[in-house]
Amino acid sequence: MRSPREDDADALARHLGTGHHLHHHHGSKSEQAPAEKARRKRRRAFAALLALCLLRAAHVSYANADETTRALAHLFYQAPAILIAAVWLWGANLFLWHLCRFDPHPLAVFQLEDARAHLTHARVWGVAHISTMAYLASVTVFLRLANEEAYEMSEWSDAAEKKPTNGLVAAHVCAAATYFVPVLILCAPLDRWYPHTRRFLRRTIVRCLTPWRRPVSFADFFLADVLCSLAKTLSDAERSACATLAGPALMFAPDRDARFGACGSTSWHVPLVLALPSAIRLAQCLRQVRDGGLLAESRKAQKAGEIRGDAPLCDEKAKRVAAFNALKYFSAFPVVFLSHLKYSVASDTWTSTIRPLWVLCAAANTAFSLYWDVTHDWDLRLAPALVNECFSFGSRDGRRDVSKNADADRVGDNDVRDHDSVMQRKYLRSRLLYGDPNVYFAAAAADAALRLSWTYKLSSHLRHNAGTVLAFTALEITRRFLWSMFRVEKAYLARYPGTTQGLPR
Repeated sequence: MRSPREDDADALARHLGTGHHLHHHHGSKSEQAPAEKARRKRRRAFAALLALCLLRAAHVSYANADETTRALAHLFYQAPAILIAAVWLWGANLFLWHLCRFDPHPLAVFQLEDARAHLTHARVWGVAHISTMAYLASVTVFLRLANEEAYEMSEWSDAAEKKPTNGLVAAHVCAAATYFVPVLILCAPLDRWYPHTRRFLRRTIVRCLTPWRRPVSFADFFLADVLCSLAKTLSDAERSACATLAGPALMFAPDRDARFGACGSTSWHVPLVLALPSAIRLAQCLRQVRDGGLLAESRKAQKAGEIRGDAPLCDEKAKRVAAFNALKYFSAFPVVFLSHLKYSVASDTWTSTIRPLWVLCAAANTAFSLYWDVTHDWDLRLAPALVNECFSFGSRDGRRDVSKNADADRVGDNDVRDHDSVMQRKYLRSRLLYGDPNVYFAAAAADAALRLSWTYKLSSHLRHNAGTVLAFTALEITRRFLWSMFRVEKAYLARYPGTTQGLPR
């Protein structure tokens, strides 16, 4: 008799077109493959050419824009750029899993009720490509409309005459549509444009915003963790919504200061929105503590007598892990609010007291988060092993290594492989889904380097260079989807303990 776990994996494989049991269908499609591949190549070439033309048009429009228009372009369009990058990166994750040919597919760890909510990497990239072209077109139109009319604003003589022109109103509507249209598509009750995926996203967002109402699922905390990396993007979206409501008469005024005012970077809204994703994850962790420390899938598995979801932890250990995870997210709050205090205290107070305290809190949060990424989210032994080596001074191990080196002239290929196996057991774990241990060492090093962008993202007083802010935000979302490869791997190995395959060599 088949288990529910096997039924879920088969349903997902049929939907994604993967799995060993689908190979017999490939022969019937071979006759149409050449023509279909040729049409696909022509469509991709045309889409790439159109995207390059739009990119060139946006670049020219930005180069010709005045300072006020450029500042507003950064305000309105940085958040959508990072969201689109997130879609591209999720497609890259799916593509890597597709290359690995895992069976069952790693997406099975989400355990969705309807497998049709999942999209293949090709479909995700298709959505990302269309979104990119629409984004570039919107940026180009906004810059051209705003720049053509912006100089007329400088001729205003008094407040009564400060009425925006039709061009500025059109530019304002164009920027607002960049946010309104995607939300409308997400919420539209239509049977097209991937309705199952949109329904799943809507429900998961609602679950993230109300974590106290029900047990936390894998999809709930996964999306909330992605939102933590998008905290700066959410803050930019809030400022853009504020600017949209303020109207073009205020936002296009040549004497406005982008740092101050109700929609400026010093508004009290900024730290609240920056802290919102961490508050959601904190609430989710506290809900996990209340539920015995386990996710919703693990609670169901306990009742059914199965091993599903994350690793089977005893209740006390699971509660302790969830509590420490809550503490990790709580440690982000001092970083957010101490950074914002720069605009509320005297310069001497900031330099002598607040800034050193902010540096200390930022370092603690970054170190805590990095340790948790590697040790708990990825289930690697790297951090504890390094700590043990640092405090043991290598006395015993060093003597053993010296004795082993006496036979160095007899080392061969088998010894090299044995050395790799020892390194894997000591620093990583016994089973690696992606094969080569060097992949894990490189990922841990990259995560440590990119964690610095996390601190930058949470600090509102480091935001005066728009290009630097965009770069650090992009680095953080890249780190998040690197993290997701190994977080899904941990859940996958716990759900399917018999899986031994790795990356093709």
